[in-house]
Amino acid sequence: MSDSGYVRVRQHNGRIATLRSTDPAVAELEVLDRPAVDNLGNPLPDKAPQVLQPAGYGSWKKAELTDELARRNSTRGEDDQIVPAGSTNPDLAAALEADDHNNTDGEES
Repeated sequence: MSDSGYVRVRQHNGRIATLRSTDPAVAELEVLDRPAVDNLGNPLPDKAPQVLQPAGYGSWKKAELTDELARRNSTRGEDDQIVPAGSTNPDLAAALEADDHNNTDGEES
């Protein structure tokens, strides 16, 4: 079976098609020893593309940001608390990023 997650199959009517290897119909069809291709005949990639996650805290929700701030502050003394400049998501994210940057050993506080 192909690493791409797609297989070439011979359908009941004799036509050749490309299906996802997880498609239940594959079990009932003849899987061919041919590379999986798109509608134009171009080979499909060997592996599915990776979805990249945005760096930093920009994609975090406000509740996640405030929870992370509270978690970090729970182990700090009063003078060492992380204090954001404001209450907006960018303010909270900036405070966490500054704390990450200030942390010299590479671990969160």
